Amino acid sequence: MNQLKKNIFYLYLLQFSNYLVPLATLPYLSRVLGPDKFGQIGFAQAIAQFFIMVVDFGFNYTIARKISIAKGNTDDINSIYWNVQLGRAVLLVFSVSLVLIASSFFDFLRADRVFLSLSVLTILATFFTPIWLYQGLDIMPVVGRNALVWRVLGAASIFLLVKSPDDAWHAAFIQFGIPLVGGLALFLAGWRSRLFFYPGRDVSLANAWNLFKESLHVFSASLLTVVFTTLNPVILRFISGNAQVGYYVASERLLSPLRQLYTPLVQAYYPRICKYYADGDNSAARKNILAVLAVFIVFGVLAVAGMWLLGPIVLPFLLGAEFSESADIAKVMILTQVVIGIAMVQANLVVIASGRQNSLKWIYAIAIMLHLSYVYYFVSHWNGLGTAIAALITETAITIMFAIYIKRMRMLTRS
Repeated sequence: MNQLKKNIFYLYLLQFSNYLVPLATLPYLSRVLGPDKFGQIGFAQAIAQFFIMVVDFGFNYTIARKISIAKGNTDDINSIYWNVQLGRAVLLVFSVSLVLIASSFFDFLRADRVFLSLSVLTILATFFTPIWLYQGLDIMPVVGRNALVWRVLGAASIFLLVKSPDDAWHAAFIQFGIPLVGGLALFLAGWRSRLFFYPGRDVSLANAWNLFKESLHVFSASLLTVVFTTLNPVILRFISGNAQVGYYVASERLLSPLRQLYTPLVQAYYPRICKYYADGDNSAARKNILAVLAVFIVFGVLAVAGMWLLGPIVLPFLLGAEFSESADIAKVMILTQVVIGIAMVQANLVVIASGRQNSLKWIYAIAIMLHLSYVYYFVSHWNGLGTAIAALITETAITIMFAIYIKRMRMLTRS
């Protein structure tokens, strides 16, 4: 098995462990906790995802690209690693402090204080899980195996410890804490393998800032996308309450496998396509990009057909009668996942891989203005379903804008 195929296999192992293991607990948790408590955990997860994005700062692509180019030079890679981690440590302290202070002092968050405080664990976890390092070095199998072991242990713990709605904090502690344990194990494995070692004298805030500036465009785009992706449950919570967040998050978790199918291919092909663009081999880049896109479209068509035909039967069976509203939300969400897959190829394998990431923030800035102009109307009229419809409209607009930009800049030409 060549390295690309091996990476794809283990990336799928990682993604399916992220989906299938939590899916095993989803029907159990939805029935034991109910929509309200389930929604509280979902709200805390949405807040945590925002700050995970802050700590990652777009490095999963910009620094992965830099490491893939420096592959074989251990001193350069070590320097990159520690300078990035120095900067991320500053962002980590800021993020954790903000979550803890906000949950303690703002009255409208006090009901969710326990869950928000526990969500800090998963923010810490992302600091010790530098996906960008393993992705750039083409050794993602290490991440896949590590994630699978800890997620299985986490699922077993949920079945043992969560027995009633009063145990919701146990469920939150396990879901937020297990990634931290896995991240620490991954850190120790990287140290023992000498993927990184003691930092040298070239590690400084000035060098960290230079790396941050290179990722600023990607981070700006990610920050903008948060409004119409990760923070949708937050908007929904403040307008419609925790129960509606529960319906929405349950649908989102059931449909995440489609995105799980997309991500490994993008991550596996990304270093290779970056190299093609760096070498000026646009034809090879185009061939690989179109192959990934074709796979995404096939997956998407099958997923949409399956959800629209079987969703109304399967979802109530999986989630329980209390989550009947999730079925209609899922029908809209599955369309959104297909559109997101296409946009993922456009953004990561074309725009960022070719070094034109500075354009991302403008596309997402337009998208955020569009989303804010209608999201309140849709959510206030149709609750979770309205949130899903607003997200679909916004993601479709983004995909169209990417297509226009790529065509205008001739990034997929054969020459």
